[in-house]
Amino acid sequence: RKLHDFFSAYTDTITENAHVGLILADENGVIKQVNPAAIKIFGAPDADTLIGEVLQESPLVGDLVCQVNVADIMGAGKTVQSSAAGISDWGAEIKCDTTFIPLGQPGAASEAMLIILEDVKEKVTLERHLFKAEKLAALCNVVGGIAHELNNPLTSILGYAELMSATEKD
Repeated sequence: RKLHDFFSAYTDTITENAHVGLILADENGVIKQVNPAAIKIFGAPDADTLIGEVLQESPLVGDLVCQVNVADIMGAGKTVQSSAAGISDWGAEIKCDTTFIPLGQPGAASEAMLIILEDVKEKVTLERHLFKAEKLAALCNVVGGIAHELNNPLTSILGYAELMSATEKD
């Protein structure tokens, strides 16, 4: 019993402090538990707003997360990865990679599902900035090459002009 309590508290600590959104749904796709990161991803006011929603039927969760069929995942018993993007009912922009993990005894029908939501908004934004920076760097290289090509003959012309000027004074 003491060991069970220890692992239960340990699991709760991990769930509450995870940087990815975690949603636990039963075999019917009804949300039973969410962690703070999932609440933040959806922009929901609290956990109670999400708990009790049916994944396939919920406009706020279903359209964004369930691009795959919950019954198919539960029946197959295999992990499925997908992506989700959209706007939640609370106006939060959602861009996340999703992983659906059926939970249950080996060889038996799945009893629940864990959905992991990895928020990739920042990653997408950083990739866009990196792409723009790479384009700017390429442009700088081209401009630098053009300037170098123009500078070489100008240096020769200026040097020759100075030599001619010095020769005329003598």
